[in-house]
Amino acid sequence: MINAHIVRDFRSKEMLPADLYVFGCPGHIGKSICSMRRFLKNVQLLAGTPYAILTVEEAPQPNKRPERCARR
Repeated sequence: MINAHIVRDFRSKEMLPADLYVFGCPGHIGKSICSMRRFLKNVQLLAGTPYAILTVEEAPQPNKRPERCARR
């Protein structure tokens, strides 16, 4: 059985026993979003509990108007 929870609706202290935990979230330049980092910092799992953390990144889009991004 698989259970999925959203971080904003779930507290890190309420982790139920499981065979494997998988934490996923959108990322920004290789880092998880702030709410997920904060959640993971507070998670308390038993020693040896298997888990995986993954981030999903959108492919970079070419800048169609590069002159707007130039620093002045």
